Amino acid sequence: MQTTAVTSGKIVSAAYDRDSCSLDIHFGNGEIFRYYGVPPVVYKDLMEAASPMGYFGDAIEGRYSFTRITR
Repeated sequence: MQTTAVTSGKIVSAAYDRDSCSLDIHFGNGEIFRYYGVPPVVYKDLMEAASPMGYFGDAIEGRYSFTRITR
């Protein structure tokens, strides 16, 4: 899983694993969450969004199961 920097106030970076369809979101406060069952197009759209945090709130948060990786 390769991590890619994100230009957003609250999201620092994101990493996507195509084999497991899991998405790691690294937040500026140090938290990392892993979201499961995320389609590749959602990752692509997140990375291309004018507002990654806005896209996260609209398309990811509350839609996919997740685990907190770190705090």
